[in-house]
Amino acid sequence: MRRSVLASVTLLTVLLLGLVISRSPSSDAANLQTAPTTGNVQIQAELPEGGLPVAPAFVLMRRINIDADGQMPLHSHPGLSLYRVESGTLAVTVSGKAMLLRAATENGTPTAASDAPLDEEFRMRRGDTLVAWAQTPKTYRNPGDRPTKVLAGFLLPAGHQHPPTISYLSGASSSDIKGVSPEFLGDAVAPNLPSGPSVVTIDRLSLEGGEPIPAFDGPVILSVTSGVFDFTTVSGEIQVSRAADQSVVANPAAETAFSLSKGDAVFFPGGIQETPRSEQDGELQLLRLTIAGGADTGTPVAAGVPGVIAMASPATPAATTEPTEESDAETPEASATTEAEPTATTEAEPTATTETGRFGEGDVAVVTEDGVNLRSDPSTEADIVTALDAGQQVTITGPSEEGGDFTWWPVTLVDDESVSGYMADDFLQAVEE
Repeated sequence: MRRSVLASVTLLTVLLLGLVISRSPSSDAANLQTAPTTGNVQIQAELPEGGLPVAPAFVLMRRINIDADGQMPLHSHPGLSLYRVESGTLAVTVSGKAMLLRAATENGTPTAASDAPLDEEFRMRRGDTLVAWAQTPKTYRNPGDRPTKVLAGFLLPAGHQHPPTISYLSGASSSDIKGVSPEFLGDAVAPNLPSGPSVVTIDRLSLEGGEPIPAFDGPVILSVTSGVFDFTTVSGEIQVSRAADQSVVANPAAETAFSLSKGDAVFFPGGIQETPRSEQDGELQLLRLTIAGGADTGTPVAAGVPGVIAMASPATPAATTEPTEESDAETPEASATTEAEPTATTEAEPTATTETGRFGEGDVAVVTEDGVNLRSDPSTEADIVTALDAGQQVTITGPSEEGGDFTWWPVTLVDDESVSGYMADDFLQAVEE
């Protein structure tokens, strides 16, 4: 069985994957579907023919973190890019056609996609989405005083003599990047993609113990956001990427064991069969990027071999040494510079109810740990709105509620009042006057 370790896409390359703005390759514009402020679907774009690069293509997932006053200089990229602001504010300027979709309104009313302003700075906030094609000049910055987080997916040309992943414009260079850093969520190479209209979706899967990993008939990448994903390969095409060293193992031998944690990902170029999970497998949360042909006129993805895995506790980690045989897939370009990735942290969950009634409406509280989930309702079963880090401040908007043996507070972010939800009392501390 062929095996290969794909070269890592290191920090510089990731930074280059800034907010690409679209230049339509045909007269048909992308049809962006409204992604709810909370819920499973984060981004969904129906693309016209030519919206995807010609296969093979790199499939990358990242969370881009932009510090207060952080900025990305003028640049362009060669492939499709999808973005959703998870928290904070982003100020963007584009010099080409861009499709912008505002978040659904608070009462759930959908919004319509429109062309983004040309050569005029506009702001994106939580839930806003951009879809982009290649070679469009753009720059962006964080105008706020708190970090901004952007969920991003990229499909970039990976064939022989593929173009560089970044081109700086008007004298800009990587030294002009300020306060921009990524979280690795997965790398892969897709040998086949739809050649006609297509649909690219990023959604969240929240699986309880016993719930299976669903099947998908087409390229799909699964990135772990919480929990541990232990499995053994059975058959089919599979690629596994690691956040720690940004390496990718392609087509491992059958019965190879893997244990994936936050930021690690597995890619199935030919789709995945449904994978049963036992009650003992526990809760598992995933980000899923899928690629499919358009519903009516899209050309289906060329036949691949569906991946088959079995849930199991691995006995021996998969090898990540150089292969003895090369894979046919191209490898992502290595960066000219390297810097350490942010350390992945497990998302915190409440463990016990603490004192109640200690906050009043309008009080400001500070988050005490990294990776604390802000949820849509007062329950650990509710959808995750976003994850907050230690030091971020929230405003209490009402009385506490009990849910699942825990105490929850309705809150909004101090630095972005459009972000609201419920936080467990365990991870909040009053801000002293």
